[in-house]
Amino acid sequence: MPRRKMRDVAVLVHDGLHIFEFGIAVEIFGLPRPEVGPDWYRFHVASLDSGPLRTNSGVSLNADYGVAQLRC
Repeated sequence: MPRRKMRDVAVLVHDGLHIFEFGIAVEIFGLPRPEVGPDWYRFHVASLDSGPLRTNSGVSLNADYGVAQLRC
């Protein structure tokens, strides 16, 4: 079976983000999936805002990228 090109997935986060929905995206795209092969996805977290963001449950997180750094 030919190897497919690794894809990038970015999740856009914001202040007040619901941690449950973010966790689903991390679970699907951000964790290694050896059962589907080595080239699953490269996972990124992006935000319109700089600095730490607070989720609806009080957990703070930082984005790896600003939206200007993302490309289609």
